Amino acid sequence: MLYAIFFLRETRPTDWKNVQLFSKGYFTAAVKLLRKKQVSLYGRVTDGWNKRLILFLLAGAFYFAQADGAVSFPVFLTSAPPFCWTPLQTGILQGALSACGLTSLFGILILQRCLSYPVMTQIGIVSCLLVLVVTAVSSLCPDYNLALYMTPVLGAFITMPQSLIAAALSLMVGPNDQGSMFALIQFTQGAMTTVTTPFLNYIWAITSMGIMPGFVQLLSALLVGVASAMIGLVQYWDWRSPAGYQLVPAVENTEDSEGRINADADDFLRGYNPAIV
Repeated sequence: MLYAIFFLRETRPTDWKNVQLFSKGYFTAAVKLLRKKQVSLYGRVTDGWNKRLILFLLAGAFYFAQADGAVSFPVFLTSAPPFCWTPLQTGILQGALSACGLTSLFGILILQRCLSYPVMTQIGIVSCLLVLVVTAVSSLCPDYNLALYMTPVLGAFITMPQSLIAAALSLMVGPNDQGSMFALIQFTQGAMTTVTTPFLNYIWAITSMGIMPGFVQLLSALLVGVASAMIGLVQYWDWRSPAGYQLVPAVENTEDSEGRINADADDFLRGYNPAIV
């Protein structure tokens, strides 16, 4: 945070006398962002509620609340029967799952050449769904150890949606609204985690000693499926949008267009064929 305040040009205050740490305007600006006239990613200019932005925001919250559990839960499951792994086995699995962040990075670098943000997001969501489902049924598999060892392979792109959804939301607003946008992102993700974590913990407590210890993972997969459905709805709207619509928001002050936080993504977006969704 200190690095962003004092060193990043986009976030360094220019007038320190008028800097306010807390202001009611910060909250109202974040809420107004949902109704402000926007240009959505691969969408048309709309007034009223920005449905694309809201769906992307909720999809990111649903996914974020479950993605961390998809990576950490297989490691936690190895300490219980029928697995009872040694520390070495658990460490190997944890290291492999942690490497999914690196494979997701390479996935974005390669897939961005031919696919749009929503499609790459769906690929990452499918990767997360596979990890959750396999983890849930691993104790029922003939070779349950192999089933857990397959999770790092299936989850190779599991962290892609978090980065892609944040980038897509950033491109839906102008440079002056970036702070409000990321405040909304953090708020929705934190609120969703606060709501879902106690519920899933309760489900885990009453099902962990039953026939399927990983039943809670199936519920997490359901929530991730909701995020996928929201992104799919955005893709459907974008597919029906006419060609030739504006890709980035109009900036009232043209001087602000220089040095935009996401200026490097403008040419990247314009290079897409609008038919690719």
